[in-house]
Amino acid sequence: MAAAKKKDEIKKPENTDAKTKPDSAKDAKAESAKTGFSFSIPPLALDDAFKLKAPLLVLMLLLFAFAGYLFQAASLHVTDLVDVQRMQFSAAKLYSLSFILFLVLFALVLALSMHFGYGQNWLMSLLALAPTGLAAIVLGVMFPPYFAAFLAFALTASAASFFASRAAKMNLSGAWNVVGRALLVLALLAFVLTFMKVSANSQYYSDRFLNSAVAMAPDLGGQVADAVKNVEVDEAFLRGAISKETFASSISTESVQSAIETIPGLSSFNASVRQKWAETVKTSLTSDAAYNQFITLGTASLKKAQANLADQFKETATNEAVTAGALAQVKKLPAFKQATDNFGIILAFMVLSVVGVMNVAIKILATILAWGLGKIAFA
Repeated sequence: MAAAKKKDEIKKPENTDAKTKPDSAKDAKAESAKTGFSFSIPPLALDDAFKLKAPLLVLMLLLFAFAGYLFQAASLHVTDLVDVQRMQFSAAKLYSLSFILFLVLFALVLALSMHFGYGQNWLMSLLALAPTGLAAIVLGVMFPPYFAAFLAFALTASAASFFASRAAKMNLSGAWNVVGRALLVLALLAFVLTFMKVSANSQYYSDRFLNSAVAMAPDLGGQVADAVKNVEVDEAFLRGAISKETFASSISTESVQSAIETIPGLSSFNASVRQKWAETVKTSLTSDAAYNQFITLGTASLKKAQANLADQFKETATNEAVTAGALAQVKKLPAFKQATDNFGIILAFMVLSVVGVMNVAIKILATILAWGLGKIAFA
């Protein structure tokens, strides 16, 4: 009996240790829940579900390549925002055929990316970066100025796939939320990349802005000169500006008499005689004949002054010395120096506003396309 009791005491510690070890995945999950944090890398499941969606990667590669080509064909540059002289032509790029087709194709890429990631784990969803990233690199080699933009578009498509993998449903509202988050990534990348690019050479962009603004001076001067020349100056214009009553009231007997008395020798005459002379002269000066002569001479003088003024506007605007002097004075202003120091953040916000408008169109198109594909091809 003592031997049996001793045997039980030996077995007892073994049972206690067994209870302290998690013997199943359920116990491990419970323990990680107690700590409040858990992270696991899901496996790359190349199962039948992936094989069904694999053709989407090929479509994404082709469509992304075409979209990137159309984007560079639209010829959008950061300098478009600072080239004041060509602002009207830069704005036209946003509704060009190339840019509109780019919006449609990129929205379709996002829609396909969302359907590729939907229903898969987050690691599998990131495979969407493979075709878009490959196309971005190839396009970047072909068109180096747009390399950063192509990478930003590729990361946005991958983000759409990632967010779709975490979506509960891919209905209209689900697609709207997913593409909104993906385009938020695009807006953030556009802001950061623009800030880095401009800050690296802010002097170039600020000089480009100021030089293009000053270069408009000859055009403005020419326009002002033409406007001055085109003003119709004739007798009717002067008669409308100065009526006969206004002309007559501007000449008084007292002013005429004061002028007469300045003539040497006339002061010896009687005051009443001088008064009558002044009244007679005033009558002559305010007569219809005198008024008509004033209008004729005044019109000729105005036309001559008009021509001289127009020539002066044009000459001042085209004078390189005057332009260079004005440019130098503007660069010395403290406000301009402060703007130059912060030109990177200024242009980054300007690009962000343009991307925001672009994202609205892409979001609407991508949502409709994703919903339509869900109804037609992935039902």
